[in-house]
Amino acid sequence: MGSLHLERLEALIHSGITASEPELKIVLDHLYADLIHRRSRSSLDSADYFGRTLHALEKIKGIGNSQIRLACFHQCCGFLLHHGNLVTALEAAEQYHSLAVRAQAIDGVTKSLNLRGMVNGELGNLNEAIVQYAEALCIARREGDLESAGIVINNLGCALNYAGLYLEAIPCFTRVIAVAQPGWTFRAD
Repeated sequence: MGSLHLERLEALIHSGITASEPELKIVLDHLYADLIHRRSRSSLDSADYFGRTLHALEKIKGIGNSQIRLACFHQCCGFLLHHGNLVTALEAAEQYHSLAVRAQAIDGVTKSLNLRGMVNGELGNLNEAIVQYAEALCIARREGDLESAGIVINNLGCALNYAGLYLEAIPCFTRVIAVAQPGWTFRAD
């Protein structure tokens, strides 16, 4: 897949399009499909594509078309995290979180905090990872979102485990096993 949709997005941003324009939504919908496809296939130019997409998304001002923009940020962060580009993944998670907060998208806030926790954990910053997970867990519980809470607790357990805090990790995994429901994917990214 070429970068036609990304180039169109960059052109729209350069032209000064506002965040709520219907044309922007159409381009973002196509771009999101490209991101899904590229994430599943990881071609040689995918890292550049996700980086360019992130930088284009950051330039869109306002909260218009926030749901599709949040979905695109989520894909960028997930790709960058799993391909070891941790500094840029953290930048993506920060942008994702900022838009989710401004748009009052509670699910996006929870997911972005969880991703910030994951990236900080991978960067070896366990303290910050725990802070992010704790905030995500508070929101998920307040909203009654047991699946998101389970994902966050599972990721917290992984971070503790990676840090060598095995005894502290076990209760996290035990809790997740106790509350897990059929159909939960435990895919946080």
